[in-house]
Formats: sequence, structure tokens, C-alpha cells
Amino acid sequence: MIYAIAILELVHPYINNAVKEGGTYHQTLEDHLYLRYASYGLQTIYSFWDRLGDFLDFFFDTKQKGDVYLSRVLARFPEQYRSQTFTELVALYEGNVLPILYERHSAVHTFTLKAKFYWGVIEHGYKDMEKLELLQGEKDAYPSVFREQLNYMFNGFELVLNLVSDLPDLKINLSSLDS
Repeated sequence: MIYAIAILELVHPYINNAVKEGGTYHQTLEDHLYLRYASYGLQTIYSFWDRLGDFLDFFFDTKQKGDVYLSRVLARFPEQYRSQTFTELVALYEGNVLPILYERHSAVHTFTLKAKFYWGVIEHGYKDMEKLELLQGEKDAYPSVFREQLNYMFNGFELVLNLVSDLPDLKINLSSLDS
């Protein structure tokens, strides 16, 4: 994730800006690289949270059969372990992570980011500069959005470790991990 953010930061000054380019989109190599790493960042976020679901499912009996996803694990999480930590994890995931996962789903299953921005410029280019500015703003925001998501990843990992450490038969001293 850090690598993806670094690439986005490095090439961001050189990406296409359809607003400044008068509603046109002739993609540069830098823009192509930027959108490729933005897609990679979206996939990395998805994979990270999916692994947290696998981790929790290993320690808690969530009665998963087949594919294990964090949202299903949280929905089927055993009642006796639904602590304040669990509530914080659910709030973090639903409030801050799910919106970016919906964007990832769209980028993987509907339109790639390249297609999204290309067709957005075609659709709004000369007719609606306001919508084009919104689209460009979304594109420009990926580095800061991913930095924010990286913080959520660290927080989520800590919350998951705390949930596991609260199991009666498994006491992990998380303070020993700080050193």
C-alpha cells in the first residue's frame, strides 16, 4: 500500500487533467501508471480486509462455508465476543472502509478506472465542466484517500488483534509487540 501511495504521489503532477485540457483526454503514460496504481491500491485495500476476515474466522466460529469475507464474519460473529472492540471494528469497517470497497468493486467488475475517467470526459467534456471538475477531483484525491485508508488498515489490524487477545484461552500481550 505504501508503495502504491508513493507511485501515485510521484506521478500525480504529470497526470492528465481534463478540466485544464479543455474537456479532452489524451492519456499520457504517467496518467496510465497513476490509474494502474490507483487500481492496485483499491485491490490492496480489499485484500487486506479480506485477510482480516480470514484471520478472525480462524479464531472465532462464524460458521463460514466456502468463501470468507469480513462483512460475513462480522455479521455472524459470536454474540459472547461482541465487545466494545468489536463495535469499534464494525464502525471503522462500515463507516470508512466499505465506501472504498464499493469503488473497488465497480473498478473490478464494471469499469476500470481508466475507462471510468475516459468515458467521464467523453460524457461531460464540453457540456458540463462542473461534473468534469468533480471527476477530476476524485482522480486527484487518490493519494490522500489511500493514506487515510492506510491508517484505517493499521487501526483495523490492531482492533482484530485485540479481539483475538480477549479470548479466554489465548492471552496475547500486545504491549510486548511494541518493542
